Amino acid sequence: AYMIVIPFIVGTIVAFITAISLAVTYIPSATATTLKLRSGVIPTLEDPKFHQYRVAADQVTILLGSLFWGCLIASVFVGGLVGCVVFLFLWQASIGIVQRVVATVVGLVVVILLKLVLLLTCRAVFYTAFYRKRPAQANLSSLALESANFALSVGFVFLRMIKLILTATLYVGRIDSFFLAKGVGEIDIKNFNFKIDNYPHIFIKDILSQEAHRHPYIELLGCMYLLKLRYGRHFGNRAGSTWRLLFVYALMPWLHRYRIAARPFEDPDYVDTSRTLKLHSSRAKKEANDGKNKKKNDQKTTTRSLFTALNARDLLSEGLKPTQPSRRQNIITKLQTRNDELEEENKRLRELLSKTEESHFVVEV
Repeated sequence: AYMIVIPFIVGTIVAFITAISLAVTYIPSATATTLKLRSGVIPTLEDPKFHQYRVAADQVTILLGSLFWGCLIASVFVGGLVGCVVFLFLWQASIGIVQRVVATVVGLVVVILLKLVLLLTCRAVFYTAFYRKRPAQANLSSLALESANFALSVGFVFLRMIKLILTATLYVGRIDSFFLAKGVGEIDIKNFNFKIDNYPHIFIKDILSQEAHRHPYIELLGCMYLLKLRYGRHFGNRAGSTWRLLFVYALMPWLHRYRIAARPFEDPDYVDTSRTLKLHSSRAKKEANDGKNKKKNDQKTTTRSLFTALNARDLLSEGLKPTQPSRRQNIITKLQTRNDELEEENKRLRELLSKTEESHFVVEV
């Protein structure tokens, strides 16, 4: 009975440990993936294949069942494997074979340790990084190692296969991380995309669907929109923007690099982040020049209207006959009155413009 009970108990304990270790890694893995997406370690909008995450949002519904069954199957397999090994050590029919296997493994470990000591000695004496300090001795040692490894590589290949199978078994329950390298087991032809292991992509898709509603930037942007609708032009004005820029540049200068997206390979109007202050100063100068040009245009408009009125008066005075003095006098009077009105309007506009610029300057400073 003990040959059944002991392997069962040991396998059950190992299965529970495996299940708990898989379960406790899901939340930290989701948090780490979210931070990677937010910080740009995992590319999002700049990734040419990002559109694949935006389709078939219903696939995230398979994650819950896959988490449960993947964790259960992986833990049962690992526990069963350990239980079988323990059973082989306890069963009378297999205990002799197991003892010989253990003796062989111990002999291999001793040989491997001796080989490691010999390799470390040769590396220290014959090599310095990629260079050979003693070329002849280094060539002889390399030839001997190649001859030995040619025969031993069969065992290395089988050992690698066993390690990959065991690792893949554990990763059956890890749907949150990639087991295959990027591009391995993936077929992408135009609009057709097939992946052997699609669960990590679905996991990222689920996080992105949550981030589309709960990302701090989305929440902040929604709050800004609501405040703008509530307070109108009293929220998000030029003075507040200027104060915010001053606050950022004075207390958190490392944040100004994020004001302009770093896409020099996509955006032809890309501006280096080190020139952000120059950009804002040039904008301020441009606004000041626009104000001066507006004043000059107003003066030119007033002068042009005055010249037009005077020319019209001269033409009328020359074109009218001497027998119509009253009509000519009425036209000249009207033109002079209109000229006076234009001058008053121009004067009022100048005063208003000067007051507005003074108030903007006070608010910005």
